Formats: sequence, C-alpha cells, structure tokens
Amino acid sequence: MDFMHRHLAAAALVCTLYFPFYCGTILPKFRGERYMDGALSNNLPFVDSPSTITVPPFHGTVDICPQSSGQHMHELNAFNATFQICTKNLFLGVTSLIPSSPEVGADNCRQGYLDALRFLERRRLTKEPVLWTLVSKEPPAPTDGTRDADCDRGQKAGLSLYRAVPNVLVRDVLDSEQLSPELEAALKKACLRDPRTWASFCQAGPGWALTYLLLPCTLPFEDVYFRSRRVVAWLPDMPADLRWMRGLLRNLALKVYSRTKDQLLGLGRTWPRSPDLPIRAEETKLDQPSDWPLLNSIVALVLCLHLPRVHES
Repeated sequence: MDFMHRHLAAAALVCTLYFPFYCGTILPKFRGERYMDGALSNNLPFVDSPSTITVPPFHGTVDICPQSSGQHMHELNAFNATFQICTKNLFLGVTSLIPSSPEVGADNCRQGYLDALRFLERRRLTKEPVLWTLVSKEPPAPTDGTRDADCDRGQKAGLSLYRAVPNVLVRDVLDSEQLSPELEAALKKACLRDPRTWASFCQAGPGWALTYLLLPCTLPFEDVYFRSRRVVAWLPDMPADLRWMRGLLRNLALKVYSRTKDQLLGLGRTWPRSPDLPIRAEETKLDQPSDWPLLNSIVALVLCLHLPRVHES
C-alpha cells in the first residue's frame, strides 16, 4: 500500500492497533472506512501462501519472532494464530497493554531487529553472516543433513536456507552500534530524559512519592483538563461519529427485533394443543406480519424512543 503523506501512514498504524473499548468506543477511519485491530478476527489471512512471512511479537516457531529457550508443551490457538503458554509471552502481553519504560521498548526493538536478521541469514539473503560476528565466532559450513518445517517451507518459497545461525539476544551484543547506526540513534533519541530540573525531580524517588501523595488533589483537575481537550479535538468529527454510532445501534436493534419476532412466531406455531381439537385454517397464517400488529407497534415505539435522530450539521 502506498502512502502519499505521513499522516496516512500514521492513520493506518492507528487502525491496525485499535482495540475497541480499550482504546476507545469510536473506531478510527482510514480513507473513509472504519477499522480495528485485525488480531480480533484473523491474524494470518494468507498463512497458506509460501511467500507469506509471519512476524508476531510473541515467542513461538514462526518466521520472525523471539526464539524460545526451551520446549513448551502447551500452546493456545486463537484467531488463526498459535501462542506458546510461557511467562515471557505473558510479560509481552502485559507490556503491550500497559506501556513499559522507554528502555524496555528500545530493547524490544533491538531484539526484533536481531530476529529479522536471523531470518534473512537463514535464507542466505545477506551478503555476509553478521550474527556470528556479534558473538565473536566463525560461521560453520552450511549443512544439508537435517531438515525441519522451516526448511521445507523455505524451499517451497524458492529460498535456500542457511540453518547454522545463532540465536543472538540483546544482552549478547556488546556494541549495539554494530546492528544499525540509524536504528540505534533513533532509539537513543526516544530514550532521552528531560534535562530540566523539575522533570529530573519528578522522575526521582522523592518526586514519585510527592506525585502519589498529591494525586487525590490533582487527579480531578487533570481529568477535567484532558477530557476537555479530547472533546474539543472531537468536535469536528462529532456529527459523523454520532451518525455512525446511530446506524450501528439501529442495525443491532433490528437484528434483535428480527430474532425475537422469529422466536415468538416459532413459539406460536409450536404451541401445544389438544389433539382432539381441529386446526382452523386461519391459525396457519401466523407467519404474516399482520398477525402481530401489537408486537410490531411496541418494538417500533421502543426503537423511536431509544434511537433519537441525529441532526445533520
């Protein structure tokens, strides 16, 4: 997908990371359509394609991911993805919902770069073995004796594998500048602390203690301030968002009404009766809408009361 402007790329990233009710109640828009995180429906829509490269952030056995240190017998299959049940994945799941310190995020970025480099070297897509130089060892000769699932998958995709690649962790790299000077410069810039005196005091131990002590007094004002800013920023998009929410609630109410009506009609058709009484001809026409005028009027009245119309701005 081509992005002509930077804000389009940012909007696409927001859509791919948006969890309903955790990030908000109104889904973000990208090129006129509303989206949410695809992990809630299908993590790998093209997993059967030999040219697909899977890149999850959790420990597992896919193409580019943190390598597991041991054998894990328990796995969780959800949303067309497999997750190993281990403490490391639990920590990664918590940090994905509750942001950690910038230093921890920088180490995760470095580890992702190492995992991607390992994937490229296993398929001989690099000019020279970089990972072996990071661990100060000589690379062994390519081996063709043993095979695994990744090897078979790589040959289906037309890639020649170089299997003897070490699993390098961030703590094994003495000088991170050897990986990518541009990446390291960006990570160091993101981890810079505010040099001002007040910021340094707030980040220290006494500053944290004072912040928590004053929290009952400052929290109401901060809540009002930030909520006001969000409402002001939402004003230009408020009419369109309210129309979208009204249409969503209307469709949901119509589905509930349709299912309830079908169930009531089914109960009317299967109502127990005495076998001695004959069935009249008019009793076989319960599936017509005119047989339930009172039910239709009540449901229509409820919809009108609970779904007020939003005026066009």
